[in-house]
Amino acid sequence: MVGCRASRHVRGAISTGRWRDVEFRHKRAAVIEVGAAGVQVIASLASEVDHLTVFQRQAHWISRNTIGDGSELARKLMPDSSFGAKRPVRDPGDFAPGGYYYALSLPNVDLVTTPIARVVPEGIVTADGSVIELDLIVWATGMTLDWLAPIEIVGRGGVILHDVWAGNNPRTDLGGTVPRFLSLFINDGPNTGVANGGAGHNFMTETVNDCIVECLQLIVEQDATSIEVAQEAHDEHNLRIEELMADLSWTHDQKADTYYLNEAGRIILPSPFLPEDYWQMSQRPEESKFVLRSCESMATESDCGADGVPCAAPRPASVTTGVGSEKYGT
Repeated sequence: MVGCRASRHVRGAISTGRWRDVEFRHKRAAVIEVGAAGVQVIASLASEVDHLTVFQRQAHWISRNTIGDGSELARKLMPDSSFGAKRPVRDPGDFAPGGYYYALSLPNVDLVTTPIARVVPEGIVTADGSVIELDLIVWATGMTLDWLAPIEIVGRGGVILHDVWAGNNPRTDLGGTVPRFLSLFINDGPNTGVANGGAGHNFMTETVNDCIVECLQLIVEQDATSIEVAQEAHDEHNLRIEELMADLSWTHDQKADTYYLNEAGRIILPSPFLPEDYWQMSQRPEESKFVLRSCESMATESDCGADGVPCAAPRPASVTTGVGSEKYGT
């Protein structure tokens, strides 16, 4: 299915953010991919359309329901990766109308696992040459993690964050601070995804926000104008991440096609820490891990003002949220 991104612009192509605005009755529709968004769309559309074709690149672990063992459909739905290797998906309903597995069992629904070759005016051509005629296509293909790439963030000495994180390889201290980037705080940063221990996304973002506020408090207490995590502290934190990751399933089962991994196979999204441990680590930043500067101290540094803020002016902390964009690849 790789290479179909440009085909979203064909007539009848719809994102999961807009499918409810479209009339599907008496249509031949397709949903591409079966992640968290896809299963919800499929469960809702199956009984509405004349025919629904579901394109699945890789089976997910689905909670709540089961489907008959030994059938061809059950074979297609069996994941080839271990549970948790990619984001588990919850069936939005029981084995009844409104359920995902129920939808796949209906006679007007086909589950296709043959890769997509291209999209044509008539519909979709699969790798074996079959043409599936369609009126509407819903792209439930997820997001890519841009890691703030659309924004040029400049640190001390003119260093660019995008260059520091080149190769889709972002690293921070506690998910939020980066050496050489003064008073830059990031939420939804690398290795802060909740996938270990049962907490929710809100818990992690609130924990990071609390850590940011405590860092700002350090600036006030020390009468400083900027704060920067030390390189050594940053590197020690990331070494600890790698040590913990070595014992987790994401490192040992990389069959899953998932945004958890970068191109080199490094785990960049989930946190290896239990939520309560991450919370404890973030409650009060250790002052020894940071460099706090005042305008007077920075005036002696050769790159004073290199980030575009004069030394005579206060340096406000910036709070930035991670950015993602639509792309093929759940």
